[in-house]
Amino acid sequence: MSTIQYTIRGVPPEIDAKLRRLARLKNRSLNQIVLEQLSSNNLNLPKRSTNIVKSKVNTDFDDLFGSITPLEPEVEAALISQRVVNFKDWQ
Repeated sequence: MSTIQYTIRGVPPEIDAKLRRLARLKNRSLNQIVLEQLSSNNLNLPKRSTNIVKSKVNTDFDDLFGSITPLEPEVEAALISQRVVNFKDWQ
């Protein structure tokens, strides 16, 4: 399904505040909240079986944390030596 992008100007501060508060409470983006509000059938559109708001694809790579196997001792030693801060370089 093709989508259209809108730019909305002149949003009253009280509406902006309510939308942003709702986004924070639901832990969703402002864009998602606005789309939800627009698609809440206040426009008397026919009911749709699918949700208009696309779910965000998880891109934070949480599933990779802790999955790296231990490195070879030589590699680990080299990495540790690179993490040493020489404070003379920062003066």
